[in-house]
Amino acid sequence: MTQMHNRSANGPGSSGGTPKAAKAASAAANAAAALAVAAAAAPTPAQAAPSPAGLVPAAAPPAAPAFKAHLPESLLPLFRGSEAVAGGGGAASRVQPRGLLNPGNLCFVNSILQALLGSSRFCHLLSALRSASTDLDPTAMPTLAALAALAAEFPPLQQPSSGDAAAAAVASDAAAAGKAAVAASALSVLLGGQAFMLPDSLLDVVSAFRPSAPASSAAVTLGPGAARRSNGMLHLEREQEDAHDFLEFMVDRMHSELAALGGADGASDAAVAAASPAAAAAAANAAKAAAEDEWLTKSGRRLTKRKQLRGDGETAVSALFRGTYVSTVTCEGHPPSETPEHFTSPTLHILSDKVRSVEDAFEELTAGEAISGYRPQDHSPPQEATKTVRLQRLPPLLCLFLMRFDPANLRQKITKQVAFPPRLKMKRGWLAADSGERNVEYELVSTVVHHGKAISSGHYTADVRQPDDSWLRFDDGNVFAVKQQDVLTNRPYLLFYQRVL
Repeated sequence: MTQMHNRSANGPGSSGGTPKAAKAASAAANAAAALAVAAAAAPTPAQAAPSPAGLVPAAAPPAAPAFKAHLPESLLPLFRGSEAVAGGGGAASRVQPRGLLNPGNLCFVNSILQALLGSSRFCHLLSALRSASTDLDPTAMPTLAALAALAAEFPPLQQPSSGDAAAAAVASDAAAAGKAAVAASALSVLLGGQAFMLPDSLLDVVSAFRPSAPASSAAVTLGPGAARRSNGMLHLEREQEDAHDFLEFMVDRMHSELAALGGADGASDAAVAAASPAAAAAAANAAKAAAEDEWLTKSGRRLTKRKQLRGDGETAVSALFRGTYVSTVTCEGHPPSETPEHFTSPTLHILSDKVRSVEDAFEELTAGEAISGYRPQDHSPPQEATKTVRLQRLPPLLCLFLMRFDPANLRQKITKQVAFPPRLKMKRGWLAADSGERNVEYELVSTVVHHGKAISSGHYTADVRQPDDSWLRFDDGNVFAVKQQDVLTNRPYLLFYQRVL
């Protein structure tokens, strides 16, 4: 899954369309033939039936994974009804909060995990992984198995008893009076246990995230899992990594492992490559031609060129995190050209003086942008054009990346205050005309803050909303109660919003 750094946006097609050239049908036929030779037993996605006017959809929804016959029953909920898994889970799905120890430069991992645990829907997904833990092969599914192991460390959230409520009141009174020791003792009653170290399997996933700097010589000689602890310390002597990059990496790995397990597109490609190099090459060429194909879609009286959005199968992970947007380029004398794309965490640029809030950043994102030298066709002369971005599909969990580093100078951090609401209403002007999303609202569940002047150094913490609307700050193994006003006046790097409408 890709992130939205440049101005673009998602969206499946409108009413229908006709192929720009006959090469689309030829490319599709070649791809089908190559797949049939290499993996005859693999089922193929159903073709969309043409409309009475002979039009076919410009972009079909992602095909459901072709489930393997031996897929364990415990894993089926992660595919079938994936929307239900991603959309399920109320406050009862939350887990008891616990701190995460940091043995060395892992605050970027800890902060992302704590922020995600603020989402009841992500906790619901973790619960499904925990239930399927015995069927998750750590060799084939290292990220999923590692998260299942992590889930086992967090007990389910229990409804507070009268004693817990009294302890919380004591904590509040003690904090107000400056009695830190009493407050910490009372707060511990509400936590799910002492801070703990990340499971070894999850540390292996972190090592895969940043392979450029070997963790230790032991990792080379002893294999996976060796780069962990010696006398209680983690041998990961590297520069501070970026929390946003790790979020993208982890979500992509989770989805890819599930898609391959369910026999989605990625698994089919692997089967083709294993069957025959010639068949693999033919399938790759056909897929490339099909991916580059454009379709003329008709919406009212307007013709629009819309590229196809290639799916890689739907899983519970993509159903939770993935949105789509559409980038539209218009120039005189040619139909508008639309390019749909997936996103996991849209990038909001905040450098402009006009951007003082998250809403301002969305206005900036979806505003028209003049581009020079645009060629509507391969041999067309360069022209002036306008590019716009609109959101097409909004995910249940919206992760917003506030670009706090100047693209022209990554060493220069943007420390400006950017207002962000506890409840975010998505405006109609931010959405594509044919988007089915209307009156969508999100609730803030967590934030990640970067402390420091450079992206390659510093520290990350997470503020996480609790089911009773209180807030906790996670600074690795330390957990503190904070006021919502303190959260809203901070300068976050990442914002996590959960859909409520």
